[in-house]
Amino acid sequence: SINTKELKSKGKIYSDKNVSLISNKIENNELTAKNLKIVTDNLNNNTKIATTANIDITAKNLVNKGMIYSTGKNDLKVTDLRNSGNILSVGNMNINHNKNLINSGKIQ
Repeated sequence: SINTKELKSKGKIYSDKNVSLISNKIENNELTAKNLKIVTDNLNNNTKIATTANIDITAKNLVNKGMIYSTGKNDLKVTDLRNSGNILSVGNMNINHNKNLINSGKIQ
Protein backbone atom coordinates (compact mmCIF):
# COMPACT_ATOMS: atom_id res chain seq x y z
CA SER A 1 0.00 0.00 0.00
CA ILE A 2 1.32 3.44 -0.96
CA ASN A 3 -0.31 6.55 0.50
CA THR A 4 1.32 9.86 -0.42
CA LYS A 5 0.43 13.41 -1.41
CA GLU A 6 2.28 13.21 -4.74
CA LEU A 7 3.96 10.31 -6.55
CA LYS A 8 6.35 10.88 -9.45
CA SER A 9 7.78 7.62 -10.72
CA LYS A 10 10.25 7.63 -13.59
CA GLY A 11 11.23 4.03 -12.91
CA LYS A 12 9.32 0.80 -12.27
CA ILE A 13 7.00 -0.13 -9.41
CA TYR A 14 6.46 -3.90 -9.38
CA SER A 15 4.61 -6.28 -7.07
CA ASP A 16 3.32 -9.81 -7.61
CA LYS A 17 0.80 -9.08 -4.82
CA ASN A 18 -2.12 -6.65 -4.51
CA VAL A 19 -1.28 -2.92 -4.55
CA SER A 20 -3.32 0.00 -3.26
CA LEU A 21 -2.13 3.46 -4.31
CA ILE A 22 -3.71 6.59 -2.82
CA SER A 23 -2.31 9.97 -3.84
CA ASN A 24 -3.53 13.42 -4.90
CA LYS A 25 -1.32 13.41 -8.00
CA ILE A 26 0.37 10.47 -9.74
CA GLU A 27 2.87 10.66 -12.59
CA ASN A 28 3.51 7.07 -13.62
CA ASN A 29 6.13 5.41 -15.78
CA GLU A 30 5.64 1.67 -15.19
CA LEU A 31 3.41 0.04 -12.56
CA THR A 32 2.73 -3.71 -12.40
CA ALA A 33 0.76 -5.65 -9.78
CA LYS A 34 -1.60 -8.59 -9.28
CA ASN A 35 -4.68 -6.53 -8.34
CA LEU A 36 -4.35 -2.75 -8.42
CA LYS A 37 -6.51 -0.10 -6.77
CA ILE A 38 -5.71 3.57 -7.46
CA VAL A 39 -7.53 6.52 -5.89
CA THR A 40 -6.34 9.95 -7.05
CA ASP A 41 -7.33 13.36 -8.31
CA ASN A 42 -4.87 13.31 -11.23
CA LEU A 43 -3.28 10.29 -12.88
CA ASN A 44 -0.86 10.77 -15.75
CA ASN A 45 0.19 7.40 -17.20
CA ASN A 46 3.13 7.78 -19.55
CA THR A 47 4.12 4.16 -20.15
CA LYS A 48 2.35 1.19 -18.55
CA ILE A 49 -0.11 0.15 -15.87
CA ALA A 50 -0.59 -3.63 -15.98
CA THR A 51 -2.12 -6.29 -13.76
CA THR A 52 -2.33 -10.06 -13.81
CA ALA A 53 -5.84 -9.71 -12.36
CA ASN A 54 -8.01 -6.58 -11.88
CA ILE A 55 -7.58 -2.81 -12.12
CA ASP A 56 -9.78 -0.41 -10.14
CA ILE A 57 -9.03 3.28 -10.80
CA THR A 58 -10.96 6.18 -9.29
CA ALA A 59 -9.75 9.56 -10.59
CA LYS A 60 -10.98 13.03 -11.44
CA ASN A 61 -8.52 13.30 -14.34
CA LEU A 62 -6.80 10.44 -16.16
CA VAL A 63 -4.39 11.09 -19.02
CA ASN A 64 -3.20 7.86 -20.62
CA LYS A 65 -0.37 8.14 -23.15
CA GLY A 66 0.81 4.57 -22.69
CA MET A 67 -1.00 1.33 -21.90
CA ILE A 68 -3.47 0.32 -19.20
CA TYR A 69 -3.81 -3.48 -19.38
CA SER A 70 -5.63 -6.02 -17.26
CA THR A 71 -5.99 -9.78 -17.68
CA GLY A 72 -9.07 -9.52 -15.47
CA LYS A 73 -11.54 -6.66 -15.06
CA ASN A 74 -10.83 -2.98 -15.81
CA ASP A 75 -13.02 -0.70 -13.66
CA LEU A 76 -12.38 2.99 -14.40
CA LYS A 77 -14.39 5.56 -12.44
CA VAL A 78 -13.01 8.68 -14.12
CA THR A 79 -14.57 12.14 -14.56
CA ASP A 80 -12.23 13.35 -17.33
CA LEU A 81 -10.53 10.64 -19.42
CA ARG A 82 -8.07 11.53 -22.18
CA ASN A 83 -6.67 8.46 -23.92
CA SER A 84 -4.06 8.61 -26.66
CA GLY A 85 -2.65 5.19 -25.81
CA ASN A 86 -4.24 1.78 -25.25
CA ILE A 87 -6.75 0.75 -22.59
CA LEU A 88 -7.10 -3.02 -22.89
CA SER A 89 -8.87 -5.67 -20.82
CA VAL A 90 -9.18 -9.42 -21.28
CA GLY A 91 -12.16 -9.41 -18.89
CA ASN A 92 -14.99 -6.91 -18.53
CA MET A 93 -14.34 -3.19 -18.81
CA ASN A 94 -16.42 -0.53 -17.07
CA ILE A 95 -15.87 3.19 -17.63
CA ASN A 96 -18.28 5.32 -15.61
CA HIS A 97 -18.65 8.61 -13.67
CA ASN A 98 -17.52 10.09 -16.97
CA LYS A 99 -18.22 13.67 -18.08
CA ASN A 100 -15.51 13.92 -20.75
CA LEU A 101 -13.95 11.10 -22.73
CA ILE A 102 -11.49 12.03 -25.46
CA ASN A 103 -10.08 8.99 -27.23
CA SER A 104 -7.49 9.13 -29.99
CA GLY A 105 -6.05 5.74 -29.06
CA LYS A 106 -7.59 2.30 -28.51
CA ILE A 107 -10.13 1.12 -25.92
CA GLN A 108 -10.78 -2.61 -26.15
